[in-house]
Amino acid sequence: MRPLLALFALLICFSLGTIGARAVSYEYDRTAPLEMTTEDTHAVAGGVRVDDVSFQAPGRVVHAALVMPKDPGGSMPGVLFVHWLGDPATSNRNEFLPDAEWLARRGVVSLVPDQPWAAPHWFDRTRSTATDERDSIAEVIALRRSLDALIATPGVDPRAIAYVGHDFGAMYGALLAGVDTRPSFYVFMAPATSLAAWFLLDTERPPADAAAYAARINAFDIRAALARATFRACLLQFAAHDEYVPKSDAEAFAAAVPQTNRTARTYATDHALAVDAATDERRDWLANQFRL
Repeated sequence: MRPLLALFALLICFSLGTIGARAVSYEYDRTAPLEMTTEDTHAVAGGVRVDDVSFQAPGRVVHAALVMPKDPGGSMPGVLFVHWLGDPATSNRNEFLPDAEWLARRGVVSLVPDQPWAAPHWFDRTRSTATDERDSIAEVIALRRSLDALIATPGVDPRAIAYVGHDFGAMYGALLAGVDTRPSFYVFMAPATSLAAWFLLDTERPPADAAAYAARINAFDIRAALARATFRACLLQFAAHDEYVPKSDAEAFAAAVPQTNRTARTYATDHALAVDAATDERRDWLANQFRL
């Protein structure tokens, strides 16, 4: 992805795809068994346990790390972490495992799933404009299913749930916030306001009809979802030198969140937000929300 292509795709999306957006349903069978399986368990320094788990979501099996205190107690907060698409080394659960372990040492349980974009070449070879609409619905449902799995973990307090997402994880998290009331706190890292704009960055495999495609994908209205959200507070983390999210788009995302609920920070770094200042503030913010 290149900065000029990002801006061009954003302009196409807004000019062609904003009319006639339809409602999208993220309903699923909440009574279906999770079939949650623990595949491996290992200890981490500082009294932390990490379970490699899997569970069922509609149409796929979700693989995740369940990170918790080695000796869990009752009424523990829970966090769902959803990673970005970027550096192959961290486009998976590895991005947020350090955060989850830091929180576990303070009595928090975290679920850190691998997302579809953890697969090599997901963006330019696996996904397709022909299936983006279907797959985006499935992704939000899988996130709801991940909340089911987190809350089903013994000792997790369903009244103290947070969501942390970066990049695609932040955008799908915003859609989740519009339909699921369980997370009370959100951290949105380097989010954009348009899935269509990002998908259209795949210039080697464009849709046959860009306008029709943008109209379909713009049904995933991130700003409208944020307007419907009922979370208690959120932290917005932006990059001053973001090559994919223009300042105007970051401001549009922030403006969609009620001012009384948001804390916005911008860091002197790029889209990866891989700086200590962002990491430390994110962890401290979560700890403060949970009154740890």
